[in-house]
Amino acid sequence: MVKRKKVGLIYNKQAFLQGDTSWIFDSFSTESFGSSWQNFGYEIIFRLEEIHASERVIKELKEAFMEPFGLQRKQYNFEPTFWRVYWNRGPLRASAIKACESGLDEVAKKNDIKLILNGIIIQPRPMGYIQAYIEMSENH
Repeated sequence: MVKRKKVGLIYNKQAFLQGDTSWIFDSFSTESFGSSWQNFGYEIIFRLEEIHASERVIKELKEAFMEPFGLQRKQYNFEPTFWRVYWNRGPLRASAIKACESGLDEVAKKNDIKLILNGIIIQPRPMGYIQAYIEMSENH
């Protein structure tokens, strides 16, 4: 029997503790109640291992990544191992993150590639922080 290689979105089991979720809701980066910021958004960071695929496949992955959030292109940042979303639309639904994972998995499987996810960090951020990163993105 030939062992089939794994393709699709694969959780790095060494990065997660005994079936722990890939989502980390950060509580250390926020200020205490009554802080100087009332309105806040989220910086969502997908920690991926570097993707080895054609430009066409990477473009498909990026489109699948962005689609569930429905934000403008400038609200995303793509680095080789960190893909970020700057969420400025009020409450963030976990279902958007799950849909993003599913979309990445679908594209990876369709293209027979391995896409290793080392975790997702969801950090509450003051709206000023989010807006600054969106504006920085516009200038690049």
